[in-house]
Amino acid sequence: MKICYALLWAVVMVAMVSCSGNSSHNDTRPKAAVKEVVHPFVALCSNINYADTAALHDEEVMKQTMAEVVKKLLVTDSVTARRGLAVLFDGLRHDEEALISATECAGLYLGDPSSPVRNEGVYIRFLNTLLDVDSIPAVVRDVAAERLRVAMLNRRGTLANDFRFEDREGARRSLYGIESPITLVVFYDPECSHCTDILNAIAANKAVNAAVDEGRLTVVAIYAEGKRDVWRKSLGDMPANWTVGYDLSAILDNELYDLPAMPTLYLLNADKRVLLKDPDFRQLGKIFAR
Repeated sequence: MKICYALLWAVVMVAMVSCSGNSSHNDTRPKAAVKEVVHPFVALCSNINYADTAALHDEEVMKQTMAEVVKKLLVTDSVTARRGLAVLFDGLRHDEEALISATECAGLYLGDPSSPVRNEGVYIRFLNTLLDVDSIPAVVRDVAAERLRVAMLNRRGTLANDFRFEDREGARRSLYGIESPITLVVFYDPECSHCTDILNAIAANKAVNAAVDEGRLTVVAIYAEGKRDVWRKSLGDMPANWTVGYDLSAILDNELYDLPAMPTLYLLNADKRVLLKDPDFRQLGKIFAR
């Protein structure tokens, strides 16, 4: 064993002497240049031709460019994402039209409820990074700030905004007055056929119905469009085991919730903290399946 340790020590010493003998101050051989590895997302943003204003002002070209940016942004870590976006915004900051167009496209892909790649967290990162740029035009800053404010409303993990409503029996109630382990808030429009189809699908879901019947879930359907007669006429079409209400808090005017499309769903815990913000209604069956 001592021989092994001695041999190991000898090898280490030879290696140290060898390294010392080949140190940088003695080695006059030319060194190969070390090539910096650039992250694909940063490279993509760096390779956009920001001088080609004709292309940047072409709506279809910008949509395609931003589609590629969003595609890579969705799979890029937050630190690298901010670095790449900083390159993008630095390239666009002196072209108000192109910067507005890029921001609109990002909202279309990341913030629109109908987008297959919708991702509120990534959209918020996009807007925050844009607002960190000092010299962007005031109009762009105002739009980005407003969209960020809306995106931050009732985010997952935050307490949902309370509101008052009148139920189908005429009683005045509030969201926070509902005692339930889980509350599903459904903002709906009875004049919207797409909305009706989704409400019917939720109402027909066996797992959701079982959760309601067993007291594990309360469904609160709220009409916030302000046409009381339309709401009253539709009450007969709503499930009997749901709480159905007419908004008394001017939810839309007071911007208590962002309702970009109907229906919009919020799943809340017993404390009315947001568990899911506008989830796909098809998730509900899996969530409440036992």
